[in-house]
Amino acid sequence: PTPTPTSTATPTDTPTPTPVPSPGATVTPDPYEPDDVFGLANDIPVTGRPQEHNFHTPTDVDWLRFEALIGKQYRITLTRIGPRSDPIVDVVKGDGVTVLASGDTTLTFVPLERGTYYLRVRPRSTANTGAGSEYQIAVQQAPQSSPCQWIDPFEDDDRWEEAKPISKTGEPALHNFDVIADEDWHFFEAIAGTTYTITTQNLEPPTDTVLYLYDRDGTTLLAVNDDAPNALNLESRIVWTAPRSGRYYFKVRDYTAQPHCARYEVVLVEGPVELRFAVPFVSRNWRIGQVRPTPTPTFTPTTTPTPTFTPTPTPGPTRPPTPTPTPTPSIPSSPTPSPTPPPLIDVVLIPGLERANGVAVDPGLGRIFVVSAANQKVFALNALTHDVEGSVSVCAQPFGIAVNQVTQKVYVACFGSGEVAVIDGAQLQLVKTINVGSEPSWIALDPTRNRIYVTLHGNDSLAIIDGRTDELALRLKTGGSGTWGLAFNPILNRLYIGHRNSLSVTTLDLTTLNILWSQTIFPFPDGAPYSLALDTARQRLYIVGGANVAQVSVWEVKEESLGLLARIPVGVGGPDGGGGLVVNPATGNVFVSNSADNTVSVIDGDTLRVVHTITTARDPFAMAVNPSRYLVYVAHRQGNVLSYIGDVYWLWRRPR
Repeated sequence: PTPTPTSTATPTDTPTPTPVPSPGATVTPDPYEPDDVFGLANDIPVTGRPQEHNFHTPTDVDWLRFEALIGKQYRITLTRIGPRSDPIVDVVKGDGVTVLASGDTTLTFVPLERGTYYLRVRPRSTANTGAGSEYQIAVQQAPQSSPCQWIDPFEDDDRWEEAKPISKTGEPALHNFDVIADEDWHFFEAIAGTTYTITTQNLEPPTDTVLYLYDRDGTTLLAVNDDAPNALNLESRIVWTAPRSGRYYFKVRDYTAQPHCARYEVVLVEGPVELRFAVPFVSRNWRIGQVRPTPTPTFTPTTTPTPTFTPTPTPGPTRPPTPTPTPTPSIPSSPTPSPTPPPLIDVVLIPGLERANGVAVDPGLGRIFVVSAANQKVFALNALTHDVEGSVSVCAQPFGIAVNQVTQKVYVACFGSGEVAVIDGAQLQLVKTINVGSEPSWIALDPTRNRIYVTLHGNDSLAIIDGRTDELALRLKTGGSGTWGLAFNPILNRLYIGHRNSLSVTTLDLTTLNILWSQTIFPFPDGAPYSLALDTARQRLYIVGGANVAQVSVWEVKEESLGLLARIPVGVGGPDGGGGLVVNPATGNVFVSNSADNTVSVIDGDTLRVVHTITTARDPFAMAVNPSRYLVYVAHRQGNVLSYIGDVYWLWRRPR
């Protein structure tokens, strides 16, 4: 018989793997190229429609631009598409140089001036370029929310195109400033050779008007006035004769650009008039340079002294002998007095607040969180109205606090119990408590990777919490003794950690979890480092400390080194001070609480000089900043108050 043929399997070719380009390999440029300098920036709509880009070479940078309006806010969103994508975006002023804010996920930007703004998008490193580096970016314009109950009947009037007519017979127009950088515009028909007087009057405090007159095109500035001669209450006045007939425009804005909600009147009279100002209002707002009212018992109430929760450094190793010397630049001399704008400061009374050790702000959630150490609570305040919305009980001796604006979770280090409390910031509920180690003190967050970093003063360590599970992921030594302050660098993915006993600051590479020993610094020749803060845009590290905690040390941050820029004398923090140091990313200004002096020092981030020293309530300590409202919050360990300071110094650094 014929044998049955055995079927032979046809071999299947093994597909050749598609080669994956190595990091940095060049790919096809995105359709918006060339856009590597701000002069070649492409327009991006403010409707939320995304644009897709990539980093096609290791040196690729993408520039975009958009037109921003007063009274609006702009949400800038970065979405990673490619597996190697890790973009960072900077918001840049119209000069193409000044960085206003930086981030790598979502930014909310409120412009203080109408005009063109730029976005500079860059890869975190060359490993994030080439194939797989695609990303999307979108800009969404939205109205600002207002804290005001009284509605200005002339709104919307934030542009000359929206200007409203005003009577020329002196009939007052009643306004208020209801959002950040609010502007109130009017127009009038002028006759050549006729004199017109524009006046603001009956200002409810803390309103401080500035008046601008514009030509018939609505953009050419003709005159400006802040405080009129003999003004009693910060009123403004312009007396002007029309060179030719036509429609002219004027606007009024607040000197601090803050939404105070207080009302004012503006009047226009054809012909010169005698200016008669109203009697100034009385307010609990007070300004440095004016007579400060005597504090009432409710302003800084006398309290029974409570135990000091600021840990005393335990004896430990001193500065290692013969550290690598760092050249010390000359200390800037005391600033020459200049007519900088007076700071606006006010206080919020919080019933039940006792010994406020920490404060944090979530602008997106619209809440301020304040630690009350003596009764183991965290109070939540409305960020617009400053009303108390509730409180949450936490573990023993709460100290440092931080909030993840992505997950809306609040993390509180409890020095007494060795725990970290996790709070749902929206629901104001305690989620869980995590055992982390001895004497947890300060907290820093990486919202992108959802990691929480906690210094452990008691055993010279750092606790790392996984924010996805809220479990302790790792505990490691920090390379010094008396572990205390810390600052996170999202650009380099590093942590800077201060040590009160060994007087050092170490650099931890969070990618490898190794200490970069070559970047260990000793920021003060005569004392310990306390609080740390990073200016992400300028890549500068600020450290407060030294003898009697009365200096700020400033360091230039580079990938390969830390270089000393200056040591700046500030007020006295004292042995229990050094708790407050923040950088306002919207302005670059630095604020330092001086606990022993009951003051706050303001450092200009451009000149590295103290431009103001602000008297505050007693024992200022921890600080936080709300960059979207240009407000700096100060927690006081004595009394039941939270202070807030309007950061008006950006107004002084540019001509108005």
